[in-house]
Amino acid sequence: MNKFLLFVVALGLLFGATARAGEKVFFETDKSSLSFIEKEKVITLAEKAKRDGTVIVIVGNADKRGSRLYNLDLGMRRAQAVFDALVEQGVSESQLVITLSQGEERPLAPADSLKEHLATNRRVDVVTVEAGTNTVIVKVPVEVVRDVPSYRKNRVSLLAGLGPYGLDKKTLGVNHYLVSRDYSAVFGLGYSRSLNSRFSVGLMGFTNNSYFINLGLDF
Repeated sequence: MNKFLLFVVALGLLFGATARAGEKVFFETDKSSLSFIEKEKVITLAEKAKRDGTVIVIVGNADKRGSRLYNLDLGMRRAQAVFDALVEQGVSESQLVITLSQGEERPLAPADSLKEHLATNRRVDVVTVEAGTNTVIVKVPVEVVRDVPSYRKNRVSLLAGLGPYGLDKKTLGVNHYLVSRDYSAVFGLGYSRSLNSRFSVGLMGFTNNSYFINLGLDF
């Protein structure tokens, strides 16, 4: 479903603004530092901004891993990294009028795979706007993905099967004995939390009084 990403930004300039197609700067998992490739992208953006005198809106984003508040902070740190890099390249701070974070709230398509979804949303959106306005309304058409079926932070599971329920020791002699195992239906309840896109950790308990800590691996 097509949505529009909408920002209303007070600039204190003259009236009239036009948003231009933005650039996306991507980050590694849980990182807010620019890689060499993405730094080169920011340098190109800086040269264009200095040449055209455009106003720049910087919006940080994160994937769905981690808490909502953590992702808001991570998105802001990523936006700040792009801001600092643009200033370092000589862009006037008066052109960098806003730096904000959406955290995990505006994931982008495509999300055909978990890996693709996560990589797409570890990003900063850099939108350029023509100078000369009091208010800038930046509309960026995006496909908003509300959820990714293959990824959940928390998972509760119910298990059932046939398992040992007790031991029955039968003595055969002074130094010998036989142990028989009773098997019956066993049920279990498990909880796990995703640590990142690859690993999860949890606890399982079963009706035969056995308990396990589990480590999950997605591949």
